[in-house]
Amino acid sequence: MSTMNIKGILLDNRYRIVDKIGVGGMADVYLGEDTLLGRQVAIKVLHANFANDDEFVTRFKREAQAAGKLNHPNIVNMYDVGFDQDLHYIIMEYVDGETLKRVYNATWKTIHRRGCKIHYCYRRGVRTCAYDGNSAL
Repeated sequence: MSTMNIKGILLDNRYRIVDKIGVGGMADVYLGEDTLLGRQVAIKVLHANFANDDEFVTRFKREAQAAGKLNHPNIVNMYDVGFDQDLHYIIMEYVDGETLKRVYNATWKTIHRRGCKIHYCYRRGVRTCAYDGNSAL
């Protein structure tokens, strides 16, 4: 089964795929529903082109096992891992909010802008300056 058209399917008679919320190099991430516990989950599904590659499947399972051993408030919990309907999947805690990619890009733009301003001052002979986060430099 292709990961391109899996919206609405039920994995292992428990996890319903609701909507695609992320795309990665190895897998796509979907908003899902754990129908047994009545909660939202994130479902990471290995791309179909890697499903028959034993090395990728092993890496995918290893990722789930390694992440499942972590316990930290800033890391999502792993709930389950499985294979159903020709799909390798990982069930994770769903956290609503900004993606790490968006936060990183926004932060990087701010850092880059500040760095350019500091570089501009330095090139014009200002060797020391105070930056309080509010000044325009």
